[in-house]
Amino acid sequence: MTAFSLIIQQGTLESQLLDWGGTIRTVLNIITAIFAVVGGFIVFFQYMQGNDQAQKNFIKFVIGLGIVGLVNLIVKFFLPNAETF
Repeated sequence: MTAFSLIIQQGTLESQLLDWGGTIRTVLNIITAIFAVVGGFIVFFQYMQGNDQAQKNFIKFVIGLGIVGLVNLIVKFFLPNAETF
């Protein structure tokens, strides 16, 4: 292999990683939005119905949203140049 072909392969590998990173971050943002909206409505309706489990489910919802946010933060840390679509 020549040095030129190594540079070309490295450039395409880097661009492919950035594309994958952008896709991963976009999917994580969509999952976070869906989880927040659907979970928020479910907990809200449980509160309106007077469900006794609503408070426990709200705590689980907040913890789950925090975990998804942490995963998103970790991905952003390791792929800082990946742009979301």
